[in-house]
Amino acid sequence: MTTHAYTGEQMLSDAITHALAQHGITPEYWTASSALCWLVIPTADGGEIGIEDGDSDVEVRLSDYRGMRALYTPARDETGGSYETAIYSSPRLYHREGGAERFTAELQTMLTAITACIAAAQARHRWTLRYGAVPAPSSGWTPAIVHLDTLGPYPALTNGLTCPNGFALPRVSLDVVRRIAADIDAENQRHRDRDTLRITDTTVDVIDYADGALIERCEPNEDATYSIGHGYWTWTAS
Repeated sequence: MTTHAYTGEQMLSDAITHALAQHGITPEYWTASSALCWLVIPTADGGEIGIEDGDSDVEVRLSDYRGMRALYTPARDETGGSYETAIYSSPRLYHREGGAERFTAELQTMLTAITACIAAAQARHRWTLRYGAVPAPSSGWTPAIVHLDTLGPYPALTNGLTCPNGFALPRVSLDVVRRIAADIDAENQRHRDRDTLRITDTTVDVIDYADGALIERCEPNEDATYSIGHGYWTWTAS
């Protein structure tokens, strides 16, 4: 399949819709309000994948591109509850730079994550946070050094797996979680554009920096480590 050359004057919603069509995926268009616009893809388990721009708006030109993320929400469970988790997030989300060229470069990675999510929903008819876009953990976790973009290095455990967008999937101790949280807070003092961490007695929560919404609630693994931002934080391991 040839890569389509997008131009800065094209609308983000049109460009994403065109790319999805090449994979046989047809989104529904949904507008929450005059200022918030998403593209929504229904999944076989009764859930949906929503695609949004860094401005929570897909009705922008690619010359104003601020990155994008794809959010998966399963059908409500028997308690009436549900959750939302990011299956893809642009490495430079919220940064208006690169335009159509950057969009084209990031597009295939997002499509890989979306098609993996759709396939899993069709196979399982149920999507779980731990075993959805992220491969199931295996034995053989070994020490590694990880970075989160420019943050780090941090000691961690990895097992060689990566999520569909190529990011590493580290496990870190609670002490390292505290270091990461402090580093994020320090970085956000300079330019607030990174999701933060909220550490409670039993969980570590990933919080959207823009609106304070809960993105992910991470419970400790069986070895008392935490899997933070799997599938959407830009972890690299060495």
